[in-house]
Amino acid sequence: MERPAAEALHDHGLEPVRLRAKEALTLVNGTSFMAAYAVLAHAEAGLPAEVAELCTAWTTELRLGPAEQFSPFPHLHKPHPGQAASAAAIRRHLAGSHLTQQPTDRPPSATRPTTPGCIALDRHVQDPYSLRCAPHVVGVLRDTLEWTGRWLAVEVNSSNDDPLFDTDIDTVARLLLSGTLSPAASATRSSARSEFQAGGGSETVIGADA
Repeated sequence: MERPAAEALHDHGLEPVRLRAKEALTLVNGTSFMAAYAVLAHAEAGLPAEVAELCTAWTTELRLGPAEQFSPFPHLHKPHPGQAASAAAIRRHLAGSHLTQQPTDRPPSATRPTTPGCIALDRHVQDPYSLRCAPHVVGVLRDTLEWTGRWLAVEVNSSNDDPLFDTDIDTVARLLLSGTLSPAASATRSSARSEFQAGGGSETVIGADA
């Protein structure tokens, strides 16, 4: 049902916003919309990391694999923050699990011969790369989300207009043409998209990079 805007605002106890100079342009500026889409995409991009970590924990349990491959020690010696955070998340998922091998100083023991020249061991020595290196891969996405988050926070709390007027002077306001409408959000989105896809994600592209 269509209604006059003034009537709908009145019914909800809302006052019309009185825009000042150039504020209307700010609301429809393409840079603002790109920043808004980038913030929404950023908020959703953490979900694939969480799903990947949960699936890594589940697969480790299905294989009866060693939980110690996600212990803090290896990641202290390659201290990327996202990698360490991803390993910690997997450890939390595996906490209390009875389906993983627990840390032990005992080397694996031979059980019975299999093919000529080979023996079977009573436990896994290590899991495949796709499991024990999962924090290294997912961590890149987590690190990317950390710095793109800081970048976007600056972008959405700053000016997207050009020119700017410096009024903090005693004479006539100084006009500054510095390109502050440059779409940094687009560059941020492109960087995050590359890491998101590297982690196995997919996306819907809205708009085009300039």
